[in-house]
Amino acid sequence: MATYEKSLDKTTIIQKNRFDKPHLPDEKERIEKMNGKIFIPKHPINSRVNAFYPKRNEVMSLGMSRSIGDNPHTKIGVIAEPIIDVLNIDDLIEKYGPSVNFFVVSSSDGLYDHRKPEFIAAHFAKSFFVDEEYPSIESGKIIDLATPQAKDTKRYFDDITIMALRIVV
Repeated sequence: MATYEKSLDKTTIIQKNRFDKPHLPDEKERIEKMNGKIFIPKHPINSRVNAFYPKRNEVMSLGMSRSIGDNPHTKIGVIAEPIIDVLNIDDLIEKYGPSVNFFVVSSSDGLYDHRKPEFIAAHFAKSFFVDEEYPSIESGKIIDLATPQAKDTKRYFDDITIMALRIVV
């Protein structure tokens, strides 16, 4: 969740969820209890869960510990259940003031491989609250801004899903 103060032209992220990666102790424990194999390289953020896919007759690697639809990975502890944080909007208004605008961005980790959450939040804030300069921005445009531009025929591929909501109180 983020705020935007128009008078200061300031975007602030006030709540971030974690990226559910296989190297995190609770995620690693659950997966290993179900006989899952985790690869943790020198940089743990790039950890992977490996699962055998019978239809392809190969081991497939997944860079997250929570996912929807990766069936062979669900057999070894990858779950679809999200971690949910609940924020009380009345408490936030009391803390930040009635003139502050609120919005939420929900997205997959692939969006942040090349851009920081602050970059994404700032673009959505401008789109939501500064109509003259930033007409309504589409999620596809944010994805284009957040992914590297290919100089050859290779393109950047990752699971990128994004949804942004302006909170009206």
